[in-house]
Amino acid sequence: MGVSVLQEVGRANILGKESSKCKAMCLKEALKKLSPMISERRKARIASVVASRANSLAVLLENVYNEANENAVLRSMDALGCPHLHKLQTETTTALETHIAWHNSKKVRFPPRTDAGARGWVEIHHWSNTKECISQLRKDHGYLVASACPAATMPISDIDFDQKLLVAFGNESNGISPELAKMSDFTFSLPMCGFVDSYNISVSVALTLYHAYLHRIKLHVRKRFELLGARVAQ
Repeated sequence: MGVSVLQEVGRANILGKESSKCKAMCLKEALKKLSPMISERRKARIASVVASRANSLAVLLENVYNEANENAVLRSMDALGCPHLHKLQTETTTALETHIAWHNSKKVRFPPRTDAGARGWVEIHHWSNTKECISQLRKDHGYLVASACPAATMPISDIDFDQKLLVAFGNESNGISPELAKMSDFTFSLPMCGFVDSYNISVSVALTLYHAYLHRIKLHVRKRFELLGARVAQ
């Protein structure tokens, strides 16, 4: 039930702000269909979750094969209102085997479930060609920004999250590929003050989405104060 409701609405407002009217219409229709089967409290929860979705923001994972990390990414995405995950898998069989061997050498274990059911609330899109993927997603999400700790062109604090963005993350051993880095509009880094030079990928995604969430909250508060100031001036 959750997948059909939120994804039906999500498909209609992947473009973000421009489709707020369409979002309201789709949500109204979805709730109408489900009305006989769910309580008023549940309907209010669905409406609240959909209203909090950051539809102008999407995540791209490039050649990430660790299922536990992917599940943790999905959990953070749902918790912070990011409804679309794009999985780009371009590595050859040999490269994949090398990647798995690297994980085995680190004795990485893959727990069966760490997504807390979030996989049912985030729409997952699959791609196998980098150029085709980025060409299409630029039409929907505008700028492509990639996480590249520590070699990045700007800190995350300089990103304007009040615009359509596709945020890319590479795999656990190699980071983003040179091809994807070259196609990115810019790369960003997360704040670090220790000896290690990178975060676990699921942590990187969570920190990035939380930063975007705080940006939206601050923007919302600022607009409310501006509106209040305009009313007082009148």
